[in-house]
Amino acid sequence: MKKSVSTIMVLSLILSLLAFSGKAQAAGFRPYRFSEYSMGYLVSAAVTDTGELYCWGDGSKGQQGNGDTQNALIPHKLLDNIKTVSAGYDHVAAVAKDGSLYTWGDNTQGQLGDGTTSASLTPKKVMDNVKEVSCGHYFTAAVTADGALYCWGCNDSGQLGDGTTFQRNLPKKIMSGIEHVCATSCASSAAVGSDGTLYTFGANEYGQLGSGNTDASFTPHPVFYNVRQVSLGWYHTLIVTNNNELYVCGKNSSGQLGFPPNGDVLSPKLLSGEVAQAAAGQYYSAYITTGKTLYTFGRNTYGQLGCGSTIGQTEPTEIMNGADLVRTGFNHCAAIDENGTMLIWDNNGSGSLGNGGTFDSSIPQPLSFLSQRFWGDVDNDGSVNINDVTAIQQYAAELGEPDYEGLLAGDVNGDGITNIDDATEIQRFLAEMIDRFPVERK
Repeated sequence: MKKSVSTIMVLSLILSLLAFSGKAQAAGFRPYRFSEYSMGYLVSAAVTDTGELYCWGDGSKGQQGNGDTQNALIPHKLLDNIKTVSAGYDHVAAVAKDGSLYTWGDNTQGQLGDGTTSASLTPKKVMDNVKEVSCGHYFTAAVTADGALYCWGCNDSGQLGDGTTFQRNLPKKIMSGIEHVCATSCASSAAVGSDGTLYTFGANEYGQLGSGNTDASFTPHPVFYNVRQVSLGWYHTLIVTNNNELYVCGKNSSGQLGFPPNGDVLSPKLLSGEVAQAAAGQYYSAYITTGKTLYTFGRNTYGQLGCGSTIGQTEPTEIMNGADLVRTGFNHCAAIDENGTMLIWDNNGSGSLGNGGTFDSSIPQPLSFLSQRFWGDVDNDGSVNINDVTAIQQYAAELGEPDYEGLLAGDVNGDGITNIDDATEIQRFLAEMIDRFPVERK
C-alpha cells in the first residue's frame, strides 16, 4: 500500500476487527459470530449466529459437502438456516432450523442414515423433526423434538443401543424421553433424559460407561442422575450435573480425567464444581467454569491443550477467560468467546484449523477466515464492484479510534485512480494483518 502503517495502528486495527460486535453495520457488513462448532477426525464445521454453516479441513470422503473430495484449507459456506452441526470421524450431520436433518461424507457403515452404504458428497436429507444430532465413529444418533432417540450406522459394540450388534442403514428408534445425546469415536454412546437421568451403552473397555464395571452394554442403562450435559471422548467420559459439578470416568492414561494416572475409573468421580460445560477429546479434556474460564488437561502431543507447549497436563490448566463454549476433536480444540469469536488451536492436518495452511498452533488463535469477510461482495448487492470499495472503507472508518479513513480510503494502491483494484488491495491488507498478528486470549 502507498501509505505507511505504524505497528501500534496495525495492532489497534486488528483488535478492533476481532472484538467488533455490531457497532458498524455499514452497507449490511458485519463480522462473523458463531453459535456452534464441531470437530471430527480432521474435519471442522461451524454455525454462525445467523444460521450459516461453514466447513473446512479433510474432504477425502466428501466431508466438505461441496461435491468433491478435496481438502479445504479455509472455511467455505455450505448451507443456510442451520441450527446445529456435528462432525464425526469422516461424516457430518447438520440440523436445520425447520428440523430437517442432513448428512454427508463417508457411509461405509450406513452412518448417513439414507438406507445405503454409498458416500454422499453433498448434504442429503434423512429425517424430519430433529432437534439434536451427534456423530461418532461410523455411527450417528439424533433426538427428535418430541424426545425420541434414533441411532444408526456401525453397531459392532452395541453403540446403537438396540440390543443387537447389527449394522443399521436407516434411523432406528431406541427410546423416548431423551433431551440430549452424545456419540463418540470409540463405539460408546450416552443420552440424557428429560428428567436428568444419564443412560450409557456400547463399548466399555475402560469403564467409560460409568457403570462400575467394564462390561459392554447393548441397551441404554441408567448410570447417573441430575445430569445436564455429557461428553464422550476416546474411552473416557465427562458428566456435568445440574448443580454444576463435573464428574469423570473411564481411561486416565494421560491425565485426561484431570488427575495423575492411577488406573481406570469405573464409576463417575467428582473432579470439580462450578462447571458450566465440558468436552472430551482423544486422551484430553476441557471444561468451562460458570465464571467463563477455560481449563484443559490430558495428552498434549500436538498442542491440543492450548497452553503454548506440547507438554501434557494431568491437572486442569487455565487457558483463557471469557469462554462461552468449548469443543474438542480428535487432536484439535476450539472455543467460542462471549463475543462470538472462535479461537482454535492444535493439530492442523488437512487444514482442520482453517488458517489457510497445515501448520499447528499450541495457543488459541482467532479463526483466520475472519479475514475472508473482506473479500468479494461485502455489501451484499449481488455483484463485486466499486461499491464494495466504499463498503469496506466505510466499515473500517466506523470501527472507531484511531480514524482509519485516511489509511483505507481512496486510491490506496497508488495507481492514480480509485476503482475495484483498491478493494483488492484493502482486502489483502486486512486479511494479512489479521493473520499476521493473531491475538492471544488469556
